[in-house]
Amino acid sequence: MSLSSAWRSVVRIVKKVQDKAYNYPKLPVFPLVKEHLPFQIGWNVSKKDYNTFFERNESTKLKFYLENRNVFIVAMPLPVHAAVVSMLQDFFKIPNGRVIRDPPITVLGAPCKGIFSSSA
Repeated sequence: MSLSSAWRSVVRIVKKVQDKAYNYPKLPVFPLVKEHLPFQIGWNVSKKDYNTFFERNESTKLKFYLENRNVFIVAMPLPVHAAVVSMLQDFFKIPNGRVIRDPPITVLGAPCKGIFSSSA
């Protein structure tokens, strides 16, 4: 077992322990379709746990909504939008010299994504 695969195993175990210890929302294990939305993924979730979940899942390109401590998936990118975003990210790999960690040019895939909440 290489060091990188051992490290990935440790990270995976830590995430499982954190998921059990905290009330993080859970992403569905099946593919979502537009007809499923809004889809509830968390119940009685604190803002701290929601923010931690959001930080860990920001690359999913899903839009989340927090209302009365309940978390919902409210939107997903269209396949065409996802393909265009992926292509644009690939274009920036060339001037970045294929640098993955801390690249000179940072490109985010979902610029309009944010924390939506009905409560202050």
